[in-house]
Amino acid sequence: MSKKWNFKAPLSRGIAPRQAHADVPEGLWERELARNAFFGASTHFYHRSPPTGWSSIDEQGPRPHRFDTRHGIPGSTSPWDARELASNANVRIRFWKCSGDMDHLVRNADGDELLFIHAGECELFCDFGHISLEKGDYLIQPRGTLWRIEVRNSVEVLLIESTDAPYRLPEDSMLGRHLPFDAGLFDVPAIDEAFRAQQGERPTRVRIKHGGKVSNLQYPFNPLDAEGWQGDLYPIRLNIRDIRSISSHRAEVVPSGHITFLSDRFHIATAMPTPGPTDPGILKMPSFRDSVEFDHVLFVHDGHPDAQGLGLETGLMTLDPRGVTHGPGPQLLQLFQDGAASAAVHQCSLIMLNVRDPLTVTPDGASQPAMAASIPAEESEAAAPATADLLLNKQNMSAELATRLMTGAVAKARDMGVPMSISLCDSAGNMVLFQRMDHASLLSVGIAQDKAYTSAATGMPTDGLHEFIKNDPPLAAGFVHTPRLVVFGGGYPVMIDGTLVGAIGVSGGHYSQDMQVAQAALAAAGVT
Repeated sequence: MSKKWNFKAPLSRGIAPRQAHADVPEGLWERELARNAFFGASTHFYHRSPPTGWSSIDEQGPRPHRFDTRHGIPGSTSPWDARELASNANVRIRFWKCSGDMDHLVRNADGDELLFIHAGECELFCDFGHISLEKGDYLIQPRGTLWRIEVRNSVEVLLIESTDAPYRLPEDSMLGRHLPFDAGLFDVPAIDEAFRAQQGERPTRVRIKHGGKVSNLQYPFNPLDAEGWQGDLYPIRLNIRDIRSISSHRAEVVPSGHITFLSDRFHIATAMPTPGPTDPGILKMPSFRDSVEFDHVLFVHDGHPDAQGLGLETGLMTLDPRGVTHGPGPQLLQLFQDGAASAAVHQCSLIMLNVRDPLTVTPDGASQPAMAASIPAEESEAAAPATADLLLNKQNMSAELATRLMTGAVAKARDMGVPMSISLCDSAGNMVLFQRMDHASLLSVGIAQDKAYTSAATGMPTDGLHEFIKNDPPLAAGFVHTPRLVVFGGGYPVMIDGTLVGAIGVSGGHYSQDMQVAQAALAAAGVT
């Protein structure tokens, strides 16, 4: 008996364009309700209000999550010590920072392991031989493979385990066998001099993951000693620069159009930089979507400077669960109306997962509510983990305080007649609220965010940093080459009772005008 929805006659009621994702009526917002990751039946609704414009969300139910892999993840020399971010019975998503050679081998008896090299380079040795890995490489290791890595500097790896099911390639594509990539590009490990050089009689420990638990096995020699192999089960390497992502000047390509690898209960898609649509009737932003059978994960491998204001910063990962409409939060909507900012999204390199079964966020996965500005402070605190006594409690600005600061800043900028970009972040430098006023320059978007980040990171106004470093040549030379740090006015820490709770950054005028707007915001909110 078929389980497919088979009521196929397309119907239309009320105000709706004839073509989905195009010619959306002025003042309305499109939302797509779809089955089977947009391969199945779907309907598009046209709403008066943004479908992600909620004012609160129950932390006990489904809600978006945001992970910042740049901070808070400790280094280790074993993938079994990698930080687990989210998982279910069919997939485990982890992030691994490794700065030293592995002194042991590992074997995953639970599933195939996909390694995506986010940063750095390494040499991988496995049952099949030796292969070099660099930024942008996918490597799929068959279940049961023995392996280890040697690290040239440090390496950051996104690990995606396909539990109890093999990875495979998508088939029957309308684009044919050779797009978006040709399987002839795959590389496999080699029995080469480097592989033979690492062989020997030294005792070797193997850490085996079986049923989610890790145990040890000891050899009196190195078991990576194969002299050859033949068969059709082996690791494959593919670099994302060899993926020719599909684009259209008249339509946005949905994530399912970028599928790279499949498993039984999820698929992985890769979106590489492409020209954005130019048709005047096309959506100016990603459509709001309810993919009712899938959780959606997005990892930003390479962001773009002009896309930072849209939340697409390198190293960030978001999880949008089923049951909650996927799409930009209210604080980001106006940014997508800028053609240049929207085009910047298409210059990012993104790794996406559509996961059939609900994902559980690991308690120590260090996630945050993805749209903090939409969640009241009393509801945004995650339940304390069992090891709460080992953690430091850190205070951050609430959504209410961020709103007061933004209101004061915008009012002052309007009085001055200077369109500004205003960014508010928490004490860890994570954006809480952002607004680009009409006609504010595109350049001001990133600068405002960097000013806020600088003041949050240093606890100082950005203009004070110039005075701090100007007479110290070594410090000045190093400081100005530190990413995101700004040494001219417009950034201020937000302090409450002597405690840093966040920061404000303003850009759009001369830095002296930026400072006036930021100071007015602090005064309007009654903070220093």
